[in-house]
Amino acid sequence: MSRDLGRMLAEYRAGSRSLRWVDSWQYAAHLLGGGRTPADVVHTLQQAQALLPSDVLILRLTEWYPADMSGFDASGRPARKVQSWLKDGAHLAFVDAVLGGIALLLGTSTPLLLSVPSPRRWLSRVTTAALQDEDVERSAVYLADYLRRFAASGSAGLLIEETHWDDDALVLYQPIWNVARHYQWQIGVELLEPDSAAGLANIEACQFVLVPRASSSSLVGFWNNHSAVGGGLTRGVWEGALEEPRPDRFFAYGIVPREATPETVLHQFERV
Repeated sequence: MSRDLGRMLAEYRAGSRSLRWVDSWQYAAHLLGGGRTPADVVHTLQQAQALLPSDVLILRLTEWYPADMSGFDASGRPARKVQSWLKDGAHLAFVDAVLGGIALLLGTSTPLLLSVPSPRRWLSRVTTAALQDEDVERSAVYLADYLRRFAASGSAGLLIEETHWDDDALVLYQPIWNVARHYQWQIGVELLEPDSAAGLANIEACQFVLVPRASSSSLVGFWNNHSAVGGGLTRGVWEGALEEPRPDRFFAYGIVPREATPETVLHQFERV
């Protein structure tokens, strides 16, 4: 599947196709009541893909972690707490079962993206102190070890959930990039907080960048240059706002809000 995703991105960069990537997991889980068991998760993903067909399937691996750090290693440096969290056996067993179900029921027709928080975002869950480069680097090593578990998952790519673009931080994530390249995964970064792609530079460090809060108008320059920067399907769009004009070739991406109105979501999706 990595070749399929690579081909998809190459065709977009060549100006021969547009991309429509939609993360509808939270919306579908709320609408259908799925997610309690691995079988529920796979069924919900299958239904979501049928309702809102996306060019890729995004699986956010932290969806099935405990909500807090209770019961995890509370000693030592923050990076060791991250390591303890990543090694949680119940979570790993749940994700393994989900990936097995995806392979059986969904097959390889749609490229699968494994999505995880960046080392910095992991650390922000376990400490409020200023982050040290040493802890970021160590957390990157622990996250790389965690990702090796999914070598046979059939994943086409890796999506790192980041707060904002930071060239210096991306350098510290080198162990993660090494693992992704070893498994021939396409590498992407999702910027969760910016409401535009202004100031985005050096995006050659990865194969694609997603900015779910960015409007189409802020991305037109990237799309006209066939740069793989996705966005435009903001919360406002899913809630019924008028779509902004897009060029003939574009990279539409967005996260459907959990409690969005089904009729509005379907109407807006059909307009993309």
